[in-house]
Amino acid sequence: KSGLTFKMSLISKSLTLICISICLKFGIYAIMLGTIIASFFSVFITQYYANKYIAYSYKELFFDMIPAFIGSIIMAGIVKLVSLLNFNAFVEVCVQVLVGIFVYVLYSWIFKIDSFKYLLSLVWKMKRHRNKSVKI
Repeated sequence: KSGLTFKMSLISKSLTLICISICLKFGIYAIMLGTIIASFFSVFITQYYANKYIAYSYKELFFDMIPAFIGSIIMAGIVKLVSLLNFNAFVEVCVQVLVGIFVYVLYSWIFKIDSFKYLLSLVWKMKRHRNKSVKI
């Protein structure tokens, strides 16, 4: 289904480009909002085909996304608190990135998020494969 993937990607990128073009004259916040709106519609376009070809419904998508959404909100709240520490801008961004990664990984590990477990399994496979190829 590479033709379908190309078609969905083309529609999604075109939609994003149109939204950014429209929002360009209104400033950076409008561009961000336009990108979010375009992404939202792109999810629905992709989901339409997912439901059509593999019977993956909007309801299933919604419930599959809830844990990641909650984790993202928790992470964003804690990262926002870092800005209250009054670091200089560079240090603040570095600390926020590190804290964000730590909080999201911790949340994913505590609540055993499936996508996180899958990512860990891929990392361990790559590490084992790399270790095997290094030995002579």
